[in-house]
Amino acid sequence: MNKKAYVEVQFNWIFVLVAGAIILIFFAGIVIKQKKSSDERIGNIVLTNLEAILSGVNVGSGVVKQFAVPNKDIEFYCDYSTCVYGSCDSGFRIEDSGKNIPMRVQTIFSPSLLKEGNLVAWSSSWDVAFKVTNFLFLTSPEVRYVIVGSDDLASQIFKELPAEIKKEAVTVNELSELEDTNNYNIRFIFIVDELTNAVLPSFTGKMKDKSVSALKITGGLNKGQLQFYRKSGNNVVSEGNAVSYLGSASLFAGIFADSLDSYKCGMEKAFKRLNMVAQVYQARSAALSRGADVCSTLHGNAVLYLGSIIDNSNIEAVSAIDRAVINLISQNQQARLNSCASIY
Repeated sequence: MNKKAYVEVQFNWIFVLVAGAIILIFFAGIVIKQKKSSDERIGNIVLTNLEAILSGVNVGSGVVKQFAVPNKDIEFYCDYSTCVYGSCDSGFRIEDSGKNIPMRVQTIFSPSLLKEGNLVAWSSSWDVAFKVTNFLFLTSPEVRYVIVGSDDLASQIFKELPAEIKKEAVTVNELSELEDTNNYNIRFIFIVDELTNAVLPSFTGKMKDKSVSALKITGGLNKGQLQFYRKSGNNVVSEGNAVSYLGSASLFAGIFADSLDSYKCGMEKAFKRLNMVAQVYQARSAALSRGADVCSTLHGNAVLYLGSIIDNSNIEAVSAIDRAVINLISQNQQARLNSCASIY
């Protein structure tokens, strides 16, 4: 083969390689664009369906709905440090779609990761003497909720939780014998005096730390304290000081929120709503307290107790709210007994 022919053969091979690379890059670009377009389309579907379902469920209390999410994981976030006057950086992000659903003021409590498939939405009214707002709880049937305890509260919680979620009740002695059911997330709800005797099942040691969390409840269905824990290696460690809850909805909020920060973020929104509703009732009672009769006296007292609720509408002052609520309930009962206009 002469030199000219040799050069031509080399050039032909280079041309083939370059042309092939260009063709591959072209079709790869088409595939990437199609995938991006598909992700955005699915993201839009999830976004539309999620917004519609959340709006519908949040209208009524005690509503449970299941709905499908096609091929996309959803991240729920709520950052307590960003909260200003009950408005927080919170919402849902749809995987790989660039889609975000802001939920700055809505009182939503959910695990931080909702895997593709079916989701369960449950609404519950938060009542503090009077109705304040509806809480929306969102989770996946693939999140495993294990209630550890054998007293009446454990039974009440198990009964109240929707049948559509994966829930089970065990005693402390049965806890270590639990078998792995291949759930991507597991949350332990401890209703025991101490955690020292609680030994987690061995399979949790193989799970990611962020996939295992725990909550210790001290108190009753309507008030008490919540202690949040997270997994660290083969143990669970406290996330911080215990927080007080008031009303059963705020107890269940602690069950569905998988971190202390997320719980405080959601409750910050709730307390802002409480502040606003209490102000409406206070203004009404103030207008009804301008006489000299027993009804005016009762409404005058209500103005003071409602003022205490307004001044203490935050997660650090639940005990003060509770005291004011007890007195407010008493005044409302007296108002009805004396045929006065009710306080709420």
